[in-house]
Amino acid sequence: MDGNNRIAILGGISGVGKSTLLKSVDTSRYTIRNVGDIISDIVKEEGKAEDRDSFKKQSSDVQMSRAAEAFRRIDALSGNIIVDTHVSLKNGPRYTPGLPLNTMRLMPGLKGLIYIVASPHEISGRRARDATRHRDTEEDTIQKQMDMDMATLSFYSSYLNISLYIINNREGREEQASAELASALSDVFSD
Repeated sequence: MDGNNRIAILGGISGVGKSTLLKSVDTSRYTIRNVGDIISDIVKEEGKAEDRDSFKKQSSDVQMSRAAEAFRRIDALSGNIIVDTHVSLKNGPRYTPGLPLNTMRLMPGLKGLIYIVASPHEISGRRARDATRHRDTEEDTIQKQMDMDMATLSFYSSYLNISLYIINNREGREEQASAELASALSDVFSD
């Protein structure tokens, strides 16, 4: 892969507020790409009609193939790129990586992993208030997925030799989380 770029992965489970938090910082120096949006484009190119939440119900092979293609498209871009994505996808008892390691290890521009967290209670409430999506609101299920994500990111950070930033997006403390995200992005993209 040969994009002339610097890439930061911004991850977090559905309802943690990563996209909302990203809107609260100055991103004028960055290109933002949402992996779910790119996969939606890939699905349309395949001639299929699926909503975003149905991606999770596909086989692991289909999920990983689409994610790998999305990351190849991102890597072909130039400039400073923030990738808004999920670290894992959950379907019943199965977790599938949302970050394809075999593709990511070929991305020399990948410079940092940023993970947004919140309490399972806060995430459950955010999910319950979003009637446009169909997501699990069980707090222990949310905690298990965040634990899976942290294990994955810890390994990826070590294996890829890149920094991992963890930002707590707590209710009522959005300004603090926004400042921490701005700082992490500045650090990742510093020359």
